[in-house]
This record gives sequence, structure tokens and C-alpha cells, in this order.
Amino acid sequence: MTRDPKEINRLNAAQMMGMTIGQIILNLFVLRLVEWFGHGQQAAGYHSTAILLALVALPMFWAVAALSKERIDVKKSEQGSIIEGLKLIAKNKNLVCALLYSLMNMFGMLGRISVAVFFYMHCVQNFTFITIFMMMQMIVGTIVMPIAPKLCMKYGKRNIAIVSMLIQGLSLIIIFFGPAESIPFNFVMMVIYGLGYIAGPSGSGMIVDAIDDFDLKYGYRNDGMAFSFSGMATKIGTALANSIFLLIMGKFGYDNMFALKGMLEAATDKAEIANLTAQITHIQFGIDMCANLLPGIVFLLGIIPLLFYTLDKPGYMDKVRDGLVDRNKAREAGNAE
Repeated sequence: MTRDPKEINRLNAAQMMGMTIGQIILNLFVLRLVEWFGHGQQAAGYHSTAILLALVALPMFWAVAALSKERIDVKKSEQGSIIEGLKLIAKNKNLVCALLYSLMNMFGMLGRISVAVFFYMHCVQNFTFITIFMMMQMIVGTIVMPIAPKLCMKYGKRNIAIVSMLIQGLSLIIIFFGPAESIPFNFVMMVIYGLGYIAGPSGSGMIVDAIDDFDLKYGYRNDGMAFSFSGMATKIGTALANSIFLLIMGKFGYDNMFALKGMLEAATDKAEIANLTAQITHIQFGIDMCANLLPGIVFLLGIIPLLFYTLDKPGYMDKVRDGLVDRNKAREAGNAE
């Protein structure tokens, strides 16, 4: 839509803000809608709620199609074939680094979200604050997101992304080793974790920069395929994280958690109580590991591809975009003659 780096950062930040605001709204109202529509029948409630959300979303898609205008004209000769596009993506080292970062970021973030509720239910063991804890990072992320474009312009997208991954990774690892049942501790750590959303526009911004740099060097633009890969990376990260973390929880015996708790409440023999407590503690360890330690490690591993991303040098992308403008003007002048 634009070659202006400031506009690119603002657009990506606005997209991320929309995502976090949407997640907050869903967390606040979906279960209430399910109860209201279902009248005690959860399946019917979810069905009606899904229909309502689809009816709300459809006009939004139409509005985007009608109001959003592409201002960057890409000629077919600059796109190449699908096979060439795949080869070019593999050749574009900075694009591959940005895609790997996006994959690891989504893997850690959405994987954590998928199992966090089990952590609050069985490790924190406080149902009162579950909704608040689940939304806290999104609320903090929505608050800090408006300043993200300025930080990216001043310190570079890659550097902000590295700081973000450090914040999120270390905060989750600290939660794993910290006092799980402490409400103030979890509250503070979720606020810190939410500060990691500061890198909201970085991933998409780095992808755009990699596409522009490759276009200037080799004369090919594969925007569509690059962002298709980005979307696929998000979906792969989500699917893998959800399945892997839940499978690990299952290996620790989560399926028996409620039965064990019921048996513990009824137990009177000290040896039996000790045995049941040990089993529950083992399962809690698995939940804590999947909700905090493993996502934290994934975030830290996501820093590795960022270290090989080389387009964040001050002024470099300005020269690239000026070069693209001059090249395109020269082409238009040549075509006019």
C-alpha cells in the first residue's frame, strides 16, 4: 500500500492493535453470549455465537475490499512464476529470517495462550482472576502499541523485535521458577510480558523491507507469495504449538487431573494423600512447563534468525526505497519514449 517506512510501521501497528482489541472483546463477551444463546446448552450457544460473529465480520471484510486501495503497482513481469517465486524466497536470506522470527513468535505466543487457562486453573488455582490474567498481556500490548512505530523508526525493527523476544521469553521463564500461586507475582509478570507486544509491527515491517531490498537488487517482487508464507507460518506455528503443548500436558497425565483431585478430597490415609499429592504435583509441573518454560524457550530461540537479519542499518532502507522510485521513474520514462 505504501513505500513510506513510517506509514508501513503505523499500518502494521494498527493491524496488531486491532488484533489485541478484538481478543479483549472476545474474552469479555464470547462466554456470556454462549450462555445467553444456549440457555444451558453449550453447543447451541457456541453455534449461535459463531453465526453472530460471522455476521459481524462479513461487513468488515467488505469494507476492507471497498475502501483499501493498493498504491504500489507490481507488473506481472516483476513477479515471475510460482516455481521462480519459491526459489526467490529461499534466496532472500532476510525474508527467510523475518519469516522464521514470525513463526517462532506466533509459536510461543499462541502456544502459551492455548494452555494458559490450565495453568491458572491448576497451578495458580484462583478462578476469580483467570479472565484478567488471560487479557492482561493484550491490554498492556494495546496500550504500548501506539508508540511502537516511533521506537521501530528510532532503534530499528530488528532490535525492537529482539528486545520483545527477550521480555516475553524471560518473563515466562521467571514465572515458571516463581511462586505460581502468588496473585501479585502473576499480575506483575503478565504486565511485563505484555510489554513484549511492543514489537507488533516489526515482523510485517521486516518482511516488507526484505521484499523491497530484493526487488532493487534482482528486479523481482514476490509480495503475495511472501505474505502467503507469512500467513502459513502463523498457521503452522499455531497448529504446532497447540498440539505439541497439549500433547506434552497429556504425557504428564493431565487427563487424570480432576479424578485425582476428587480422590484427594475424599482420601483419609496419609500414605494415599501423599501419593495423590505427588501425582497432582507432577501434572502441575507439566502444565507449568507447557504454559511458561517451553514458550519462553521458543521466544528466546526466535532471537537467532533476527541476528542474521541485515536490513536494519540506519538509512539503508531509505536508500533502497529511493532507488526503487528512481528505477521505476526511469522505466516509465523509457516506456513513454
